[in-house]
Amino acid sequence: MNSKSDDVVVCKLGRACVPSMVASGYAFIVLAIFPFLTMQISGYIASAVFVLFGFFSVLTTTGIILDLRQKKLNNYYKYFGFIKKNNWIDISTYKNITVLKVNKVNMTYSRSNRSLRQENKTYEVYLTDDKNSKRQLVSVFSHAKQAVDFAKETAIKLNVSFIANYHDSGWDD
Repeated sequence: MNSKSDDVVVCKLGRACVPSMVASGYAFIVLAIFPFLTMQISGYIASAVFVLFGFFSVLTTTGIILDLRQKKLNNYYKYFGFIKKNNWIDISTYKNITVLKVNKVNMTYSRSNRSLRQENKTYEVYLTDDKNSKRQLVSVFSHAKQAVDFAKETAIKLNVSFIANYHDSGWDD
């Protein structure tokens, strides 16, 4: 999930779209063949739109690059897997680093009154200001120990305080 050098940490967060949108993207790619079979210009245009929407939802990813030397953070998006949009921000105003346990639930409902519930437990590392009113995501981990170790190591490199948000017993993985 993370790749590190001495001064730069890269965290690939994964797909930018929710799982139901990714599934519909695959469906649009497959369904694009039917309008194409009409052998008319409108069918070609409809197929192109289906394929573009499908590839956008399937291939768009997001991630974070943390430059420890320059104290900057980049939230990036890769549209269609290769068109990269950067957003560099200065992180010198952030004075603390903390780890938060996050339980994400994705609910998808069908017309037949059935639901699909996907639960995902992650540990997110955030930079926060003195009042904890402003925070910036730095990295995401699937295990608490990895997240805490990363936060402590990054706190030393950025010269910020590490704030522990867990009990002495730790979190269950």
